[in-house]
Amino acid sequence: MKITKTLVTGLTAAALITTLGTATAFAREGRHGPPRIVFADVDANADGQITPEELEAHRASRFEAQDADGNGTLSKEEIVASVLGHAEERMQKRTDRMFERKDANGDGQLSMAELSDGDRADKFFERADADGNGSISQEELGALEKHRKGDHKRRAPSE
Repeated sequence: MKITKTLVTGLTAAALITTLGTATAFAREGRHGPPRIVFADVDANADGQITPEELEAHRASRFEAQDADGNGTLSKEEIVASVLGHAEERMQKRTDRMFERKDANGDGQLSMAELSDGDRADKFFERADADGNGSISQEELGALEKHRKGDHKRRAPSE
């Protein structure tokens, strides 16, 4: 029983990762990891479980939403339009959050003073200026970017 449940769970997870739509795959190009999904969107009957039928219905619904001309296939243009639409939604949400945090006077405009992250900029400069000479060289900036991307954790293979 436990093996069957584990197998079904594993197969469901694999199906989720591989079948959530072509546009999601294109949208995540350059990102790492499986596409992000909202469990509640797939769990149609809200019972806390995703069945293969719910997964297939969700996949079909996403496909139909992308198939703008309704011909049963996705063109490059339809995929690009879908990806751009999702990107625009995400950017709008990020911009709204930024205005909520930074628009101190509530005028719907961001001044240079409101955008200024004085402490963050100072900390960034201190981290980047590794030799403490009051300026950042291209090498220091490159080293900081490598550190941010996690490249400092990668080691050369042992010889």
